[in-house]
Amino acid sequence: MRACAITGGHGFLAWHLRCRLKAEHPETEVRVLGRGALDDPVTLAEQVEGCDAVFHLAAVNSHEPAAAATNVELAHALVDGLDRLARPTRVVYSNSAHAEGESPYGRSKRAASEALRRWADRAGATVADVVLPNLFGENARPNYNSAVATFCDAVARGRTCEVNRSGRTELLHAQDAAMALLRHARSARSATERISGESLRVGEVYDRIAGFHEAYRATQTVPDLATRLDLRLFNQLRVAMYPAAYPVGLTSHADERGAFFEAARGSGETQTSFSTTHPGVTRGEHWHADKIERFLVLRGQATIAIRRLFDEVVLEFKVSGDQPAFVDMPTLHAHSITNTGDDELLTMFWANDHFRPEAPDTWPEAVRGHIPAGSRT
Repeated sequence: MRACAITGGHGFLAWHLRCRLKAEHPETEVRVLGRGALDDPVTLAEQVEGCDAVFHLAAVNSHEPAAAATNVELAHALVDGLDRLARPTRVVYSNSAHAEGESPYGRSKRAASEALRRWADRAGATVADVVLPNLFGENARPNYNSAVATFCDAVARGRTCEVNRSGRTELLHAQDAAMALLRHARSARSATERISGESLRVGEVYDRIAGFHEAYRATQTVPDLATRLDLRLFNQLRVAMYPAAYPVGLTSHADERGAFFEAARGSGETQTSFSTTHPGVTRGEHWHADKIERFLVLRGQATIAIRRLFDEVVLEFKVSGDQPAFVDMPTLHAHSITNTGDDELLTMFWANDHFRPEAPDTWPEAVRGHIPAGSRT
C-alpha cells in the first residue's frame, strides 16, 4: 500500500494497527484520523484522497442506546466523504462479534456494516467486514476497551475488582486483529470474515493474570508461559505494571569471594547474554512485538530510555552496577541503553526465547526519533 487512512486513529485497535503497519509496511503513508475527522465530508474526502484503503475503526464502545447509535452515524459520515472521491476506495471495517446479538451496541455495529455494504454496491467499491471478538493487548484502557485491561490494572495496583467468574469471554490479541485487517486491505474483493479468538471463563482469565503477578513480584520469576495466550496476557500485565514497578532491586549476597545475585528465573528457551559498551555508546534502539527482554547492568553507569511507539514521551531509568536492579522492556515500546559512565559498561540481557535470525522479532526504532513524516496526527 502506498497510503492508507485510519478512522478512530488514536484508539486502542488503531494503535496496534499502526504498530503492525510500522513492522510490515514501513513505507506506507499512514493518515491518522482522530475525533472530528468525520464531521465534514469535504475535509474527510481531502484526507483520504489517494489512499489505497480506509480502515474504519472509529466507534463508541457503549451499550447505552443513544451512545451506541453514534456507530451508525459514523458509518454514514464516512460514506458521505467517500462519495466525494474521484475513484472508489476500499474500506476495511472493524466489526464486532456483538453484532451477532441484539444489544444496542451490537445492533449499531451491524447497522453500520449494512450501511457500508449498501454504499459499496452503489459506488462500485469493495468493503471487507472483519468481525472481531473481545480484543485485549497493550495500551488498552481499563474499564473501557477490555476486561483484561481492567484485570491487569487492578492486579498491578494491588486493587480488587469485580469478576464474573462463571461468565465466558472470547479473547483475541489486538495484534492478531490488526494482521487480519491488513490481510483484507491487501485483497481486492468484498468479504465478510469472523475472526475466532480463544474462549475461556472470565474467572480463569483473572486467575491467570493474578497468578502471573504473584510469581513475578513475589519471587521475581517469569512464569511458565506454555501458550501464546499466556505470553500475551503476561505481556499486557507487564505493561500495566510499567513504569511504577521498575527498576526492581535485587538482593546481593556478599562474602570474602565477592558478591552473588540471581538475575532472572524462567522456563522454556530462555536466553541470557552479556555485552561490554564503551563510554558514550548506545545499544538497542529497537522494539519487540512479543519478546520479553530484561536489561541488567553489572558494572558501570547507564541510562535506559523507553518510548511507546508513536508517542514522544521518553522515560529514563538511571541504573548502576553498584546497586543491581533490572528493567524489563515493555512490548511495542522502543528502548535503548547508553553508557553514561567513564568506564566500560557490563550489561546482562535476558530474553524469554532464543534469537532466531529468520524471525528475530526485533524492529529498528530510535528511542528519541520522531514520528515518521508519513504519519499524520
